[in-house]
Amino acid sequence: MYRLGGYPVYLPHVLLGLTITIVLIGLNYRGIQTSARLGKTTTFTFLTLVIIFCPGGGKPWFPANFRPLFSHAPLLSVLLVWQVVPWLLSGFESVGKCAEEARPGFQARDFSVAIY
Repeated sequence: MYRLGGYPVYLPHVLLGLTITIVLIGLNYRGIQTSARLGKTTTFTFLTLVIIFCPGGGKPWFPANFRPLFSHAPLLSVLLVWQVVPWLLSGFESVGKCAEEARPGFQARDFSVAIY
């Protein structure tokens, strides 16, 4: 379709991006409970897949298999982590907390559940 930053952008990629955007807008429109349910489902699915497939990465048990694939110099690694910090501190987790607090029967003593 066009080029962005020197890379071609194909119609299927644009359609997939638009579809995902429309689905997420629809979920957010339906309410925080629905969005939180999707967030929990995708998070636990991801963690389950990590638990299943990570041991296979080191299966031959060679020390070289445990070396980070994208390792950089120490200062660069710190800077790469710091680029994520503003996103982490921007309150993205507040949506999940609000969803837990919005469920019927939520008690103030249950706040630890919302944080976890």
